[in-house]
Amino acid sequence: MAFGAVLLGALALAGCGSGDDDAAEGGGTLIDAEDQAPPILNVLLPEGVTVAAQRVVSNVQQNLLTSDDEGRFTPQLATQVPEGDDLREGPLRVTFRLDPAARWSDGEPVTSADVVFTWRTMMDDDNTVASRSGWDRIRTITPGRDASGGACPEATCLTVAFDGDYAPWRDVFSVSGGNYILPEHVLAGADFNTVWNAGGVIGSGPYTLESFTPGVRAVLARDPDYWGPGPAGDAAPIDRIVVDFLASPAAALAAVRQGEAQMASPPPDPDLIRTAREIAGARVQSVPSLFFEHVILNTARAPLDDPAVRRALAHAIDRQQIVDVLLDGGVPVLQSVVRPEQLGFQPAFEEYDHDTAEAVAILEAAGWARGDDGVFAKDGRPLRIPLAFDSGNRLRLTTARLMAEQARAAGIVLAPQALSPERIFGSDLVQGDFSALMAAFGGGVDPSVTGLLASDQIPTEENGFSGQNVYRWSDPEADSLMRRSDRQVDDAARVATLARVQEIVAEQVPLIPLYQQPNTVVHTEALTGVRQNPTQAEVFWNSGEWSLGGD
Repeated sequence: MAFGAVLLGALALAGCGSGDDDAAEGGGTLIDAEDQAPPILNVLLPEGVTVAAQRVVSNVQQNLLTSDDEGRFTPQLATQVPEGDDLREGPLRVTFRLDPAARWSDGEPVTSADVVFTWRTMMDDDNTVASRSGWDRIRTITPGRDASGGACPEATCLTVAFDGDYAPWRDVFSVSGGNYILPEHVLAGADFNTVWNAGGVIGSGPYTLESFTPGVRAVLARDPDYWGPGPAGDAAPIDRIVVDFLASPAAALAAVRQGEAQMASPPPDPDLIRTAREIAGARVQSVPSLFFEHVILNTARAPLDDPAVRRALAHAIDRQQIVDVLLDGGVPVLQSVVRPEQLGFQPAFEEYDHDTAEAVAILEAAGWARGDDGVFAKDGRPLRIPLAFDSGNRLRLTTARLMAEQARAAGIVLAPQALSPERIFGSDLVQGDFSALMAAFGGGVDPSVTGLLASDQIPTEENGFSGQNVYRWSDPEADSLMRRSDRQVDDAARVATLARVQEIVAEQVPLIPLYQQPNTVVHTEALTGVRQNPTQAEVFWNSGEWSLGGD
C-alpha cells in the first residue's frame, strides 16, 4: 500500500495531479484518494461488495434507478420512478420505461433484453453472486407489455412480475440497493465469476474503466458519447478520474492537503474530520448515512455459538462511551440493524446498556466460571474472542482497544487483531474465518434485512460462498417474519412485522450495532457538482455532473 502512495506523488509530478492547468482549458483530471483497495471490481460477487469497489464502479455501471443526495429514489436508466398505472398489486407488477437515449459505452443501446439478462445472470446457480434477494422473487420480465397487459415499445418498456406483493422492489432495480444492469452483448457466454474481477467492466455511466491495478489505482476516462446529464451551464465535465488506493485514511487526507489529490472520504474519526476541515481551499460535506458500524459475531464459531456469550458481550461493551469518547458524541448509538431513517425502526438494542454485573450474571447462569485471573472459562477453555478489524483504520484500532478494556472488566478477553482489508473482505468474512469483526455495512433505502440475516443467505462452500449473512445466524421465526415483511406493501402491517424481527435479532445478538456512520467527503473548492449521498449509491452517484472549473 505504501507503493501506491509513492506512485501518487509521481503522478502529481507528471502533471495530472492537481488538475489545475487542465481545468483552465476544461476537463482535467480528478484524483480521489481512497483508504481501502477493492479485492475485485465485480460488485455483485461476495468479494466485490465493498465501499472501495462501489466508489469505482458506480462511475461506470448504472441501474434503472438510483438515490439522490436526500436518499430519494430517482431515475437513472429509466425515465421515471414507476408509480400510478405502472404499478399493479396482487401480485406486484411494475412497468419500467427505459430512456431511449441510454447507451453502453461501446455505443450499443440499453434495452429491455439487458434487464432480462441481468435477472437471469443473478439467478444462475453457476454464478456466486453476493445476494439474490429480490431477484429470486421475480416470476417473469416481459418486454413490450405494461402492467395492465397493454402493448408498449419492446426495446424500452418492460414489466417485472413478482411472485407476490414485494415491498423492497425499488432496491432491486436501484444502485442504492447495490444492484446494476448488465450488458447482454458483452457478458453473454462469459464466466461471470471472473470476467470483471480485475477490470474490463463495461457500463452505461459517464466514465469507462481505463485501467485497474489491484492495490494501487483505478483510472476512469470520460465517455465522450455519454448520453446522460453533464455539469451545469458551460462547465466542462472531468476528463479522467484517478482513484488511488492508499494505506490509511490519514494518508488519503495528507494527499488532499499536499495537493496530490482533490478529494477523499474519511471515516467518522473526529481527529480526521478536524484535519479535513483545516485543509486550506477544501470543503467538507457530511450527511447521516445508511451505513452502520457494528461488531459482526460469527455465531457458528465457539464461544460465540453460545447466545449467552453474545448477550453478555453486548452488555459488557459500553457503546455510549465509544461514541462519546472516540466520536466526540457526534453521532448517536445505533439501537437496531434497521436505521432510524428507515420504515419500522425500533430501538430493540436499548436493553443492552453497559452493565458489567448483568454480563457476569448471564455468563454464570450459562455455566461459565470466573478464574483467579478474572477471566471466565468453561470446560477448560477461557472466554477469549479475537476481534478483527482492517489495518490502517485508526478509529477501529482505538475502538477495539477500548472495547477490549470494557470486556475485560466483565471477565471476557477481546483480543484486537489487525488484518489487511484484502484479507478481511477477500476471504475471511465470506468464508467465516473469524470470530468477531468490526465493519460498516450499507443497505438499500428499504428496511428489508432478509438479504442480510435470512438463513438461506449464509455463505457456504456449497453455494460458492454466496450470500450476505456473514453472521451465520439462523432463526426459523425470524426467517418467516422477514419473508412476510417483504410481501407487505401496507406500511402499518409491515412495521409490526419488522418490530418483531428486530426484537428477535436483539434477543439472539448475531451482531452488536455501534453507530450509524455519516458519509463524509472532503474536496477542493475547484471541484463542483459534488453532492454527498446518504445511501450506498455513494458520493459518485452524480459524477457525470462534476467539473474542475471551480465556482
